[in-house]
Amino acid sequence: MNWTQACKQAWNEARQHSVYTSLYIAGVALAIALTMIFGVIYFVKMAPIYPEYNRANTYSIEYVTFRDTTNYSSMSGRLGYNAVKEWFYTLKNVEHVTAMTSLGGMTIYTDNNKEGVRMSSKGVDPDFFKVFNLEFVEGKPFTEEEQNLPVAVITDRVARQLFGTDEGVTGRTFKISIQEFVVKGVVKEASRLTPASYSQIYYPYMCLPGYDSGWGMNGQLTNMGNFLVYMTVKDDDQVKALKREVQEIAHKFNTSGGTVEVNLYNQPSSHFEVALRESPTDDFSWSSVIRRNIIILLVLLLIPSLNLSGMIAGRMESRMSEMGIRKSYGAGSGILMKQVLFENFLWTVAGGVIGLAAAWIVLALEREWIFKLFENNPGSSVTDVHLSGEMLFSPVIFGGALVLCLMLNLMSAFIPTWRAMRRPIVTSLYEKR
Repeated sequence: MNWTQACKQAWNEARQHSVYTSLYIAGVALAIALTMIFGVIYFVKMAPIYPEYNRANTYSIEYVTFRDTTNYSSMSGRLGYNAVKEWFYTLKNVEHVTAMTSLGGMTIYTDNNKEGVRMSSKGVDPDFFKVFNLEFVEGKPFTEEEQNLPVAVITDRVARQLFGTDEGVTGRTFKISIQEFVVKGVVKEASRLTPASYSQIYYPYMCLPGYDSGWGMNGQLTNMGNFLVYMTVKDDDQVKALKREVQEIAHKFNTSGGTVEVNLYNQPSSHFEVALRESPTDDFSWSSVIRRNIIILLVLLLIPSLNLSGMIAGRMESRMSEMGIRKSYGAGSGILMKQVLFENFLWTVAGGVIGLAAAWIVLALEREWIFKLFENNPGSSVTDVHLSGEMLFSPVIFGGALVLCLMLNLMSAFIPTWRAMRRPIVTSLYEKR
């Protein structure tokens, strides 16, 4: 097959039937755009992106329930410092374990800004910077010895807002309420779409009073609080050992003779379970997740491919006489089929490129609305969303677009073309009448 000649024939065909070609390309573009938006959303949720490069090996405990067996009352929520210290800081089957608490927005003051700027903040421990790979622009994280000191790590964006620059700010100060903090380091700001690690200010939670207070049942006042626990593991064997260790901790607490029992809901949970489930109390099932997403992909791809297939079938009917004439001059069915499939592949690729560009534009302009729509936790904040280059322009995204183009081309073009090529020459020529 002469590919140069095939391209010329495809171009001539497109010029002669511009309406059909335009509709075909638009149909492909719509299917690709919707599918790619879906793909980018799940890529951001699942892929190892800054600063959560260890997602595949990260596990967490985010939600617990304590129940009083005497009156069946219960309390649910996050962990208190006492539980974090006694149960999880002592874990053996982990590489690193970190606990964090979030006070939400805090007003930051500097000598040059007396009115204050509202910033998101996290109280963390030194191992936070080992679990999450934040890139330091300058300075370094605080150490174990500095956990009780008012020091902080801020993002480069915050540094520019507070001090007008992100260079040479280590050692400078700002205030939260009346407490003065010293900047220990500056990190490259992450995106709100990485909620486990995202913050604008990271400070040692031990430097603020009341971090070890909490609430609980029957005098166990610090079993519940505001702490989340994240841990990293080396491999699947360590995951199994970690789960057994945590189950043993819960079992030991529940059989210690007290009237309060704890339910950890099969935690620690992997990052993928947290990203895909709707509630931490749900029993996670990969089969249900895969089934749901396959249905979505089929809707996004199958319906457009059926519409495109109908268009191609109608177009092939009008080209039957042309096929018959070319067959009578010695062109084989295989050559003709390759030509038609090649033409449709060109328009599919064109539609794919347009669809990919449209997906990027929509994600850039409507990113907050789109990611809010697909967020499992309706109460979470996805405002001021930043989409980095690695989120939008990943090789996985390009590869996915190419595979989708090939799938659409085969699904929509192969069957009507194959059926048309099977017709006898006489029947094809008769279509001219």
